[in-house]
Amino acid sequence: MASTYSGNLAIELIGTGDQAGTWGNTTNTNLGTTLEQAIIGSANVTMTSGTNTAITITQSNAFQAARSLRLNLVGTITTAPYLYVPAISKQYIVSNGLANTVIISNGANTGATGTVVQIPANKSVVVYNDGTNVAFASTYLDNVALSNATFTANTAASSMASLTGFTTTATAGSNTVLTNTSSYYQIFTGTLNQNVALPVVSTLSNGWTFHICNNSTGSLAVLSSGSNVVITVPSQVTAMCTAILTSGTTEASWEAGLTDFSTATGNGSVVLANNATIGNVSVNAYTEGITLGYGNTGSANTINISNTTIITANLSATCTFTMPTSTAGKSFVLMLKTGAGTNTATFTGVRWNAGNTAPTVTATANRMDMFSFVADGSLWYGSASQNYVP
Repeated sequence: MASTYSGNLAIELIGTGDQAGTWGNTTNTNLGTTLEQAIIGSANVTMTSGTNTAITITQSNAFQAARSLRLNLVGTITTAPYLYVPAISKQYIVSNGLANTVIISNGANTGATGTVVQIPANKSVVVYNDGTNVAFASTYLDNVALSNATFTANTAASSMASLTGFTTTATAGSNTVLTNTSSYYQIFTGTLNQNVALPVVSTLSNGWTFHICNNSTGSLAVLSSGSNVVITVPSQVTAMCTAILTSGTTEASWEAGLTDFSTATGNGSVVLANNATIGNVSVNAYTEGITLGYGNTGSANTINISNTTIITANLSATCTFTMPTSTAGKSFVLMLKTGAGTNTATFTGVRWNAGNTAPTVTATANRMDMFSFVADGSLWYGSASQNYVP
């Protein structure tokens, strides 16, 4: 009967009556190579940047990395790749000698299965694979005794900085790609625009947040891993980006908001809300919106104050003015030049001061009358100050 192989470590099982005269060689290989490798063996696994790596066990007594007790990760990477291990019951000591996190999982290069373990750069861990999930082999220590241990005392500030991390990047009109090992604080300086790509959310947990501070004079476009715009950060403004899903590649996997406007210089636009209400505000040295050169009035004119509170116009004919919608609290000033001095003006829906007597436009050429209006939500109330020499 031909040999078969065990289900986990692929140790050759000699069939009854098989390998007459040579079974000793197979047995020695089983004991001296296969089992010894599984008990104490070490194997290098080369990782490549931007590529996941899979190690497998085949039905052979030959040396195989996936059978070793210790996996020593070597190579050069700039992202956080997956190392896929066989779906068997097996313990591994994994030593990550790389410059980035590696994620250990069951599966093949087509995708991970089960729970995973993330191994930070330059760290070693013991993991156990039960054939479905990869997990830490130990999560509890009791009666730990340390000898000749050295501890460094940090201030609260330095401890927090060490925990959360701080990275400064000079914008260069290019891309910055964040991963699950990137610093919490991302500070951008310089003069150019920059794209900032957030990590793949499947490598994060819900609530994972990045504090992105734009101290540059350019603009930051914060993107999802699928290159969708999550938020645009103007100069001198900070954004907080938090993962709210652990799947998907679009902006829907993130919640983002702008903060820290105290040093804003005016570059970019900040929208608080439609019809926002701000109470008890003290504003010094402000300038109202003005529409200069509103043009000739013609004989009929609908006043538009959607983007202004001061309007200048030339009375080019006897004109009927249609007032804007009366919105409580709205006000504006019309600086009306008299033109030839022979035209008059009528304003519909206005209650005037002085007993609701409508003023007569100054009948002198090249003068200016100033009309002020305030709305109560139903009507406009007006007053006039006339006969200026512009």
